[in-house]
Amino acid sequence: MRIAIKDILAQVQKTKDLLNNVASDEANLEAKIEKRKLELERNRKRLQTLQSVRPAFMDEYEKIEEELQKQYDIYLEKFRNLAYLEQQLEDHHRLEQERFEEAENTLRLMQNKLKEEEKRLLKSGSNDDSDIDIQEDDESDSELEERRLSKPRTAMEVLMQGRPTKRIVGTMQGGDSDDDEDSEDSEIDMEDDEEDDDDLEDESISLSPAKSSRRVRKPEPLDESDNDF
Repeated sequence: MRIAIKDILAQVQKTKDLLNNVASDEANLEAKIEKRKLELERNRKRLQTLQSVRPAFMDEYEKIEEELQKQYDIYLEKFRNLAYLEQQLEDHHRLEQERFEEAENTLRLMQNKLKEEEKRLLKSGSNDDSDIDIQEDDESDSELEERRLSKPRTAMEVLMQGRPTKRIVGTMQGGDSDDDEDSEDSEIDMEDDEEDDDDLEDESISLSPAKSSRRVRKPEPLDESDNDF
């Protein structure tokens, strides 16, 4: 019991000491609070004096601030307009690209159609040309045959028409010898050969049989002249 009483008495003494310390701390805190209040009041008065005083550069500052606000508003307007125009430009480019692709596809289809049409026309034209070539070949062959048959005849007729006068000239000399007749015939043959070469220079193939026939028939005037005499 005595030990417990001692402990309680010790705790009571500690509590009294703490109370005494609290009182002293309270006095100290009250002194600090009063001091802070005085500082606050002093600062308020200073602030009021500063607010009442207008600096010399304040007017210029306000003008610059107003100009800055105007520039900021202009910047916002231009930025919005630029964003809108960029969007419109992007839409325009997209539409142009779509139109270009559509036109390119249309042009490609037209080119394919033209190629197919050209191929079809070439095929039909080649068939027509082959038919025309066959007809022309047939006609040219028939014309060549007719020319080959007609040209020797006309050449023979021309020669036969030109020779009777020569025969008459040759037969007018009734008293000449056989040598004179041979010389005259040779001269006539030379003249006939020269005329044949000039007239039938480009038609040597078709007129070659005619020359041989002429040479075979040249002795006929001699026979007639001999019979006359």
